[in-house]
Amino acid sequence: MEQSMGETIPLLLNNTPQINHTVTKRFGGLLLALVATFIYSLATLIIKMFHNYHPFTVSIWRFQGMIIPSIPVIMLHMFCAKKEEGYAKMFGIGPGIHTARENFKIIFLILVRSVVGCTSTVLQIYAVDRLNLADASVIVFSSPVFVTLTAHCFLGEKAGWATFLIAILTFLGVVVISRPPILTGQSEMDANALEGVLFALGSMILATVVIVILRFLRDVHYTVVTLSYGIMGSLECVCLAAYAGVLGLPHGTHEWILASGLVLFTFLGQTFLILALKFEQAGPVALLQSTDVIFSFIFQYAFLGVSPDGYSLVGAAIVILGVTLTTLRKWVVTLPAVDVQNNNFNICFKFLR
Repeated sequence: MEQSMGETIPLLLNNTPQINHTVTKRFGGLLLALVATFIYSLATLIIKMFHNYHPFTVSIWRFQGMIIPSIPVIMLHMFCAKKEEGYAKMFGIGPGIHTARENFKIIFLILVRSVVGCTSTVLQIYAVDRLNLADASVIVFSSPVFVTLTAHCFLGEKAGWATFLIAILTFLGVVVISRPPILTGQSEMDANALEGVLFALGSMILATVVIVILRFLRDVHYTVVTLSYGIMGSLECVCLAAYAGVLGLPHGTHEWILASGLVLFTFLGQTFLILALKFEQAGPVALLQSTDVIFSFIFQYAFLGVSPDGYSLVGAAIVILGVTLTTLRKWVVTLPAVDVQNNNFNICFKFLR
């Protein structure tokens, strides 16, 4: 169980060797989330390069990044497991550590996470196909506040009224990116851009649900969650691609290398994300995922030659401001009340609390 701030401070003061452990516990989850975001940004860049393939087909390739590496990792854990520990205790699910009802709940949540996560992935690929890389990423990863609100409702994590104001601010950033006629002066909104924005919003909402479910499943071994997600996602996308008649394989060495990179980055990103959620609350993890916006601007300029326009920059700036305020709020709520009262910026701190 994670230590509260009241338990951590005495350890820092009274036991020097404990400092490294505590710092790792406090910031390890955030670092893992940042690494996961960088890796996911690389995967999204590869998806953008597959613009001539249907999203269902690209999704199938991406889900192999959940299945292929997970199987040997699970086998390795089973081989190295202690006999007295048992597979159920090691993987966090099974008889002996949970009741039948609890195991059923875990299995149900894993299935729901798989279906919802797959749908979110497909919608994200649709959004990347219709918008530029940075705009799609800004909308998809504007979810921190929505995750914080959802986590407050279902996980009991703290959320103040300032969170609602930050949510409104973040949503305004998404509106700017969508380039409505009231801002551009055009008679109507670009249909392709509107579809991309709607797909990105749908992906963001479903990703919010996934983050909260993963927080529920934090005691289940990450390989179990990842493998289940890959299998269910592959089955769903294979059925959809077969129905649409768009099943296909990469062509040529270059595309096979890109597809292999997509598989590798998908697995690493998913693994680091699940591990991050074992050490950190859902809100801050989703918060750091929004740094994908910065990576996307860099990647689309460096690899795709696309420069952001004013709407992209302003919208991204507003979203990043919302992310920054949420990050500050995360830090403020961990401070003792005495520190907040004695600080020169106590008015701002009280607002964020």
